[in-house]
Amino acid sequence: MASALLRRDPRALASRARRLQLVRGLLMLLGGVAAFAGYAFLPLADAYAIGFTQPLIVTALAWSLLGERVGASRWAAVVVSFLAVLIVLRPGSGVLGPGALAALVNAACNGLAILLIRRAHAHEPAEAFAFWGNAVIAAGTALALPWFWVTPTWSELGLFLAAGLLGSTSFLVLAHALKLAPAATIAPFQYTQMTYAILVGLLVFGDVPDPATLVGAAVIIASGLFALRLETRGRAALTVEAVARLP
Repeated sequence: MASALLRRDPRALASRARRLQLVRGLLMLLGGVAAFAGYAFLPLADAYAIGFTQPLIVTALAWSLLGERVGASRWAAVVVSFLAVLIVLRPGSGVLGPGALAALVNAACNGLAILLIRRAHAHEPAEAFAFWGNAVIAAGTALALPWFWVTPTWSELGLFLAAGLLGSTSFLVLAHALKLAPAATIAPFQYTQMTYAILVGLLVFGDVPDPATLVGAAVIIASGLFALRLETRGRAALTVEAVARLP
């Protein structure tokens, strides 16, 4: 929205797919509520590790919903990453509780929201996605204010402002990236968040990730980056071949 105002082009906020924007906004609202629940019950590193199922969802559904070609290497990465998520969740150990389920719901909602961006990218500007998504979230959360309102302090308001600026900036960058590349190619870059989650969880909250979380996260990251490397190398080879054919 801010970029549209800076360009003095309010038409960038208009939407030609309002129903899609509404569905996406509701997914973001549900995913946001689930994310807060997951962070409340889980250490930060565990919540992020479970959140890495989002790229798996994007990759698995990009073929059926968007018609994008998903190669064998990326399907292999999906299978390996799913097994790694099981390492993090450790079924039967008690880790798969309300927090883990909330984190999985958040990942599913965010993955579907990304696919909707990719589906409508041809006729929807990035600013429209940011504006209408936030509008639906604002309207939905406003309905809950009478029951959950807590007056924030000035320091908390500053944190809210910083989070809003960082979140809106990152979203606009993501929306533009999804216009330039397939959704299943963009998704693996989410894995870099694990580094930040471990550092913030350790330095701010004192969370020390257990070995199973670190091993599972490492396998997820490695499989995603491996699939991305294979795809990038294939595209580079095609580019070289095309140049070689030039007269």
